Amino acid sequence: MTATIGPEPPRVRELCEGDDPHAGAMLARAFATDPATEWLCPTVRGRERRLELWYCLNVMALRDAGEGWVTHDLSA
Repeated sequence: MTATIGPEPPRVRELCEGDDPHAGAMLARAFATDPATEWLCPTVRGRERRLELWYCLNVMALRDAGEGWVTHDLSA
């Protein structure tokens, strides 16, 4: 008999090419109010779009290197 405590862990998978914009946008939202991000992009106007572009490029590099992973529903 086994018992599970807490919720089931999220399922993860490797990034695929179609995930790039979604994963980039998710990371941009996650780090939008990070102090380092606010320092690099001090004006709020345009910050979200620049962050999405930056993280999308990083996601593409990770994917191409075989090092990118996301949750099945792209929430993390």
